[in-house]
Amino acid sequence: MRSVLAVFVGVVFWGMLWVGGNGVLRTAMPGAFDGSGATQQSGVLAGMLLYSVLLSVGAGYVTAWVVNRAEVGHALVLGVIQLGIGVAVQLQFWDVMPLWYHVLFLAMLIPGGVYGGKRRRDRMFRSAPVLV
Repeated sequence: MRSVLAVFVGVVFWGMLWVGGNGVLRTAMPGAFDGSGATQQSGVLAGMLLYSVLLSVGAGYVTAWVVNRAEVGHALVLGVIQLGIGVAVQLQFWDVMPLWYHVLFLAMLIPGGVYGGKRRRDRMFRSAPVLV
């Protein structure tokens, strides 16, 4: 049950911060987005990609922290679920955003989450007491 909870928390963490961050971005830069929420501005898209990667790393870390065992495996499961969700969402915007954005967005979901899981796992090992 803890495994399911950990992955669920990671998905919710990523999703809530993505939606909230995009809302802040659209409010801060209203001229960069059209009525459907899409943009063609390379700088804005690059910033959104960076934000997505940071969220993926954070979600992987949070998932690993909640599960507290097999951290990287759980972060990988999170990444696969995020990829499935990401494909569904990106298909909705396929015609209004450039191909490079979709490809990079989707390509970074799994590696970002796995990296976050590894960071949590490695942090745990560094802080463990050394038995001599």
